[in-house]
Amino acid sequence: MEWRDDLETGISVVDEQHKELFRQADILLDRNNAARVNDTLKFLEDYVVKHFGTEELMQNTTKYPRRDEHKKMHDDFIVTFGNLKQEFLNSGSDMLFIIKMTKIVVDWLNTHIGIHDKDFGVFFKTCWQLGQEERDA
Repeated sequence: MEWRDDLETGISVVDEQHKELFRQADILLDRNNAARVNDTLKFLEDYVVKHFGTEELMQNTTKYPRRDEHKKMHDDFIVTFGNLKQEFLNSGSDMLFIIKMTKIVVDWLNTHIGIHDKDFGVFFKTCWQLGQEERDA
């Protein structure tokens, strides 16, 4: 998986965090690195805390009108991730688990980042521009 410029939100800190998620997903998708499932799960665990916190703080600060809906998506992903981690702890990782985990991550990247985070990026940039115009006035 490679980062695509069409996924950029225009918010540098958010885009850098997304790019790192893509790098980790790419490592997981490389069959030669299937043994890195535990590392990928640890990365995702840290990622959701840091990244979701960053987005939610920005959304609350700017009073993003879809922030409750967006937070719900984050919360749902955290539950899905928790179930995935528990499955790994209970059963380990076979090819079926790796495929399932990969599908969850890829679906998240394409849907959440490609649609919902980009929508927030447009809103954020508009707020920033309006704030800048007020500061310049």
